[in-house]
Amino acid sequence: MWLRGNGQDSRRPLRWIVAAAAILLACSRGEERYEYVARLGPRGVSETLGDETRPSLQSFRSTTLLLERGIEIPEDRTVELSIQVPRALRDAGKLLVAPYSRTRQWNPLPASVLSVDPEGRVRVVVTPHASADSLELWVKAFVPPPSPIAVETTRAVEIPRGAALEIGMGVLEAARDQGPVQFRVEVCRDDECTHLAGFELDPRSETRWRDERISLADFAGEEVAFRFETRVATPGNVSLPVWSAPAVVRRVPKRSDTPNLILISLDTLRADHTTSYGYARDTTPFIDRALAQRGTVFETVVSSIPLTSPSHMTMFTSQLPSVQSEVTRRGLGRVLSSDIPTLAEVLRDHGFATGAVTENGALVRTRGFDRGFDAYRENHTEKTSGPRKPMDTSVDRALDWLRHHRDRRFFLFLHTYQPHNPYLPSAEYRELFVDDGVPVSPDITPRWQPALYDREIRGADDRLRGFFDALEALGILEETLVVLTSDHGEAFLEHGYLAHGGDLHEEVLRVPLILRGPGIPAGRRIPVPVGLVDLMPTLLDLAGAPHPNALMGRSLVPLLSQPPDASWNERPLFSETWSPKALRADGPETLTPPFFSVRMGTRKLIRKRRGGEYRYYYYQLDRDPGEQHNRYPESAAEAQDLRALLDGYEEMTEALRAKRQTGPAGEPDIDDDTLRMLRNLGYIE
Repeated sequence: MWLRGNGQDSRRPLRWIVAAAAILLACSRGEERYEYVARLGPRGVSETLGDETRPSLQSFRSTTLLLERGIEIPEDRTVELSIQVPRALRDAGKLLVAPYSRTRQWNPLPASVLSVDPEGRVRVVVTPHASADSLELWVKAFVPPPSPIAVETTRAVEIPRGAALEIGMGVLEAARDQGPVQFRVEVCRDDECTHLAGFELDPRSETRWRDERISLADFAGEEVAFRFETRVATPGNVSLPVWSAPAVVRRVPKRSDTPNLILISLDTLRADHTTSYGYARDTTPFIDRALAQRGTVFETVVSSIPLTSPSHMTMFTSQLPSVQSEVTRRGLGRVLSSDIPTLAEVLRDHGFATGAVTENGALVRTRGFDRGFDAYRENHTEKTSGPRKPMDTSVDRALDWLRHHRDRRFFLFLHTYQPHNPYLPSAEYRELFVDDGVPVSPDITPRWQPALYDREIRGADDRLRGFFDALEALGILEETLVVLTSDHGEAFLEHGYLAHGGDLHEEVLRVPLILRGPGIPAGRRIPVPVGLVDLMPTLLDLAGAPHPNALMGRSLVPLLSQPPDASWNERPLFSETWSPKALRADGPETLTPPFFSVRMGTRKLIRKRRGGEYRYYYYQLDRDPGEQHNRYPESAAEAQDLRALLDGYEEMTEALRAKRQTGPAGEPDIDDDTLRMLRNLGYIE
């Protein structure tokens, strides 16, 4: 059927007009959002401005020329250094050399454009900021574009009605003093390009990404490519201008069956120290009221490893730690194998805007955690006892990202080290949980008192209250699935150990998992054991996104509406640890890793290496939830099936890893700030 109007043949089908009317009605009610039509950047290319890493159209070759402590400062306060340039960068001729000095954190010194001499060296002159006797210096070198004008061109894409181009731009910190850069966007049909938009950015005042959304209404129905040009505004200067990966988006009506997703990880939160899991202290009243009572609680959730980096990789990949990649030299975690799809990558390909806010340390982009995220922000604030803790900053940054992305379907990952040790609760919690009768081991020193840990949990709970209030004010809470969990727990001498990493008892493996949002039953509690390895397939199912091949976990979605069948208690849930040390009340104990454990229903077996032999610890958790009685000496036959699983675990994971045909993982490029954070968190000495 065709309609005519105003005496002319409009040649528009009725169904098109009905669809257009629906869109207009939705828009008039504020019930619209943008969806992605095409993302145009190359994969695997990213750049960082400030603390935010994004996929980008281009990247600059760079390297660390020098990282040295104890450099003596002469009387004239001028330090001159002749530094060898790696062969890979000598062909550049000129380098933009950026020095940084450090007191508590790295501070940039003036950068310079330097020529590489015939011997492959550059002469670096720096004047330290402070009047110190010695200098801690970090010198980076970048290869600038060979011309003041740089051009990037994308593939062609068909432009639908209501479309816009989203783009970000900025200048890397090393080139900040080189002055303004002009950014120009053109639309190209075949070989002919026309101007679309232009901007000038001065990095001396704009230090972060600048985002723009440009209408493409004039190109609806056409297939076009985009040309991105940068030009250094000051003749003779060089710069390092970057475009974040562009995307074509269009307006569509919102759908109630396509919720947003927020995944919150409170690092080191053991389940049985929360209100929702029956703790004697009211540590999480808000989480209990806003999430547990209004959502679904999984009562028995097993972490795959009591270490931050590989545990989060299990959440993001549904792969056991020994399958993710090889152990790094320091044994701190893994560099994620490039062929393993991540949760963020799948959701991004399914049309989600993806953002992450973390607190540095073990979750750095150099390990692969930024893969799939449109924006990956690392909060480098150190954990302090001051009134403003890192979690405050992390929540603020998460809300800032949400404000800019609430008009599309989004996935946000928010990670905070609160309540990870060292326990430094704010002064407002100083009198909380004092002399309340909760038993404490007499061997625990003051800095490891569980009350301090519990106050940190309460502080995190209060900060989440403010976060949820903001979500409600933004109008996105009721259309968002919120998931709260943790990577591992914390020990307080239940089995002779403090903290986490070197043991596999329940206090370090049992973590919370609470879901609230569209389609999630309120007040439901699911007792069967599940694992963090199940998180990725569960979230993909709830998001309506496809599963990559070879996920090792199982979707928990059927448990939301059906009683668990016997298979949930018959599958093995593995955990492992590679930590070479564990902390006891009297100091560290040297271990011989790896250790493994497996849980099947209410039965659990741990295998440890002591000297040249294996020792086994067998527990019936329904009768002995505190794992106080090792039944293996008298019940070895009963645990034989679990022992066979543990004795074959290394061979099994090695075969799975080999099947992925991955090469050995290299040692990640860990910067000095990250090393300091890792030491502060107790992962290295």
